[in-house]
Amino acid sequence: IDKLPTPFGLVRGGVAPDHQHTKRVDRKYAETMEHESVRLVGNLALGRDVSIDDLTAIYDAVVLAYGAPWDNRLGIPGEDKKGVYGSNAFVGWYNSHPEFRDLDPDLDVEAVAVIGIGNVAIDVARVLSRTPEEMVTTDIADYAMKRIDASPIKDIFMFGRRGPVEAAFTNTELKEMGALKGATTVVDPAVIPADPPADMDPREQKVRARILETLRELSKAKAEGQRRTVHIEFFAMPVEILGGEAVEGIRMERTRVEDGRCVATGETFDLPCGLVVTCIGSRAEPIEGIPFNERSGIVENDEGRVLPGVYAVGWLKRGASGTIGTNRLDSY
Repeated sequence: IDKLPTPFGLVRGGVAPDHQHTKRVDRKYAETMEHESVRLVGNLALGRDVSIDDLTAIYDAVVLAYGAPWDNRLGIPGEDKKGVYGSNAFVGWYNSHPEFRDLDPDLDVEAVAVIGIGNVAIDVARVLSRTPEEMVTTDIADYAMKRIDASPIKDIFMFGRRGPVEAAFTNTELKEMGALKGATTVVDPAVIPADPPADMDPREQKVRARILETLRELSKAKAEGQRRTVHIEFFAMPVEILGGEAVEGIRMERTRVEDGRCVATGETFDLPCGLVVTCIGSRAEPIEGIPFNERSGIVENDEGRVLPGVYAVGWLKRGASGTIGTNRLDSY
């Protein structure tokens, strides 16, 4: 049972359109869908068209797998201004997701602020930097590619509260930022440590060392000669969205990391921009009859058990963490 008319959820509507290899997992899911004992009912939403009681009255077991489709909020003044979008909505827009294809973001701007330094933030910055030639073999929505190509965007700023060691992106995604045909990615070399912390788990040390090496390579680039520039900025967090009805800029505060905690320094700076995309994670929302943990944004569960005969899997069970690869075990 799916709220959308089509199956495969985030594989179809959330994966970056230029990551077709990642989307190939839908072939395995398609095999399941084609099994004679499986029936897909689309355009049917739990909590809107059918209740959990309706389902438990009919079925011996109900597995809740509707994920975490709602963007977390920054919780700062000005967040509701026109031109501020969560990543679920913005990514859904360029992926032609039925709920977001009419989002109509104003891309007639010269600067964009992307809040977050995880893989989703990298995806948003990369897609906004791609040329039509780079995207010709992808499934990006035609209307989105035309708008992105015609946009006067010159600078895309990715902001992370913490430093390079704590960044949530993978090295594979980061390396792509150095191979863009129409954009340059720059990083301040002064913020890149020589090595990961000595007390870090050895396996994690190796992962972080590769990321630091890629950041050093990116730091050698010059922001000149290309149509667009992506700036990866560490140790800065948003404190206010500036402007009138629409976004005109963002106020950032410098931070530092102490004992693993992000600490504000009180030093602020303003960045003029006309578009803000927040990539700070997502959450589920409560549905009547299903116990919900408001703080964590997940359903209440004990190792996946929610109610008698009702179970939760994936992001709805654990929170929005990991990739399709790390969550597919729940599918098995």
